Amino acid sequence: MKTLRSILVAAALMVGTSVMAQNIITSNEVNLTLSSTTTREQLFQLRNDMIAQGLDFQYTPQFDSNRNLIGIAYSVRTTAGGTVVCQSNNNVNLTASAAHIHLVKQNGKFVEQN
Repeated sequence: MKTLRSILVAAALMVGTSVMAQNIITSNEVNLTLSSTTTREQLFQLRNDMIAQGLDFQYTPQFDSNRNLIGIAYSVRTTAGGTVVCQSNNNVNLTASAAHIHLVKQNGKFVEQN
């Protein structure tokens, strides 16, 4: 019984860690994965977290009737000066794939990583 409990706790920690690892916002890195399971509340929190790092995350989401995110258009600009760091040129279809935003700070400025 203890072994089973230990295995379940370890599995829960691994799943929790992988979910948390998907979206990282620090003073040196932004690494986001937006998918059909991303909620309005999560988008709003990501925006607030990015503002704290000097980035303005603007987005236009599309939801289906079940409130699942099915598409998103976005841009990331610096809050000082409004320089575009990255943007989607089209609405990203999240039913087919996920949108990834990966930025790292180089020479004091965030730049997009591919």
